[in-house]
Amino acid sequence: MTVCEVDVASRSDQPFAALTCLKTPVSLSADSGAGGHCAGLGQQVWAGAVFGWIADTVGWRE
Repeated sequence: MTVCEVDVASRSDQPFAALTCLKTPVSLSADSGAGGHCAGLGQQVWAGAVFGWIADTVGWRE
């Protein structure tokens, strides 16, 4: 679950709490370019965090 700084529309705490699977909160800062709802214009920052987590979780990276 990603949480982007200054995301006024996010309600990520509710679905995150309901998940019973492996989960890791990832906070993305406005300084990194990923502020605002759904990381705003920082989609590459968001994708790097999300797909990096997936790769580490399923063992795609060594």
